[in-house]
Amino acid sequence: EAPSPHLVDKDFVELMVDSGSPKSESGNDLWHSRDIEKLCSSRSSRDVWQATQVIMTARKQVNGIYFAKGNPEHDAKYIVDNDSRSIICESKSYQYLKSKTEKPVYLVENLFDTARAFADYARARFQGKVIGITGSVGKTTIKDGLVSVLSAISQVHASKGNQNADWGLLETISNTPANADYAVYELGMLGRKSIGLKSRRVKPHVAVITNVFDAHRSFHTSDESIAETKAEILEGVSEGGIAVLPADSPWYKLLRAKVKTNESLEVLTFGESENSDIRLMSFDCSSSGTELVVSIFG
Repeated sequence: EAPSPHLVDKDFVELMVDSGSPKSESGNDLWHSRDIEKLCSSRSSRDVWQATQVIMTARKQVNGIYFAKGNPEHDAKYIVDNDSRSIICESKSYQYLKSKTEKPVYLVENLFDTARAFADYARARFQGKVIGITGSVGKTTIKDGLVSVLSAISQVHASKGNQNADWGLLETISNTPANADYAVYELGMLGRKSIGLKSRRVKPHVAVITNVFDAHRSFHTSDESIAETKAEILEGVSEGGIAVLPADSPWYKLLRAKVKTNESLEVLTFGESENSDIRLMSFDCSSSGTELVVSIFG
């Protein structure tokens, strides 16, 4: 079932962002108990607390808000063994987890819907520039390259590893520091509309399509369907944003045609062809490294 692109009412998000959260004790704190109570429509027995991150995937992390999406026994062991600050769960786990911990436990109707709400709120309060990346190959490489370049001049937040599916992307967005300069997100593809929904949530200022190959063919009946789904990243680009397209791709004309639905976008191309804005002129690979000659706007 296709998820709705925005599960938090826009006016509600703007009200929360405008009102702001109390100043944190630590500059690393991203979440305040008041935020959680509003987003979960639920109160905890504990008065005030703060957390540095949201934990939606099964990784050992501390001082975070833990989404209990496994079985209650597994989640209870994880919570006891880790320094999580609070727990969010559904009714099937609520009483059991309450009996196993004194940490604040928030009861919500649907955990995945709540995760989307967290991501929407975090994106709404973020005022920096967002780069969204999709493609059949190279997403993580491009993301790591951008982080390497941008972190030399600014504060950058990005997906960890190749977290680009539903829970991983929602966690990455939710953990975006409000005061960062850039956020770089990978958008992974499954079936049709999967990229479009992610793009509308991320709202990138720059959208990069690395390439189009027959990856995830089990979700598509043709390569054209894959190309059209990759092009969905253009649906969420902010007004006046930039689309970066692969000039050498056999699907370039299709991708370029999709840009016309958002005429405010600037298009930049890369490749080996003469008409590429960013053109690979030559490269030499050896045991000591790779040397590139690249023409950028001539």
